[in-house]
Amino acid sequence: MNLVKGIAGLAALLLARFAWHSFSFLPSLPERVTYGFQLASTAIASLLFHVTRVPVEQSGFVFRLSRMSVEVTPECSGVHSVVAMLILAVPLGFLCFTGWKRVAFIAGSAAIMLIKNGVRIAALALLANYQDARWLSTLHHPGGLAFFALGMVMVGILYVGLRKGHGATEKDSVTSERVKSAC
Repeated sequence: MNLVKGIAGLAALLLARFAWHSFSFLPSLPERVTYGFQLASTAIASLLFHVTRVPVEQSGFVFRLSRMSVEVTPECSGVHSVVAMLILAVPLGFLCFTGWKRVAFIAGSAAIMLIKNGVRIAALALLANYQDARWLSTLHHPGGLAFFALGMVMVGILYVGLRKGHGATEKDSVTSERVKSAC
């Protein structure tokens, strides 16, 4: 029994070290990575404005709506929520999936978080423009947590969808019995 506790403790320590090291590189992400996320988030928000037929003028990362302008700054690029999701999705993907399902889960998790960020930008801009400009200051940071939770729910749905019909192959049979309770 002590051996099991020791192994579980070691696994928890290794997972904590992985998370700590993963978060330690966040402030030092290359500018071009943040810029790419800024471009993608802006493009998604722009698409949402177009689909909803909201009159908006875009100049780079700035959206000019009828009563206000909103800029997608590097801090609002969504890079932190995507990296946070990858910190969760990569180990889970390696524990619970193989082959194309592993790739689909990890890439899908990142894509969901990026799309979530574009929706967040568009939703906050629309609320601030058509309701009250205070929505931006009121929901900017707390809204990020709420939208992250929504993204987590969507990743959970992706997880469940990929787990359906996920039969163990010969290669997976040894691992799947050990990991079955975790997945």
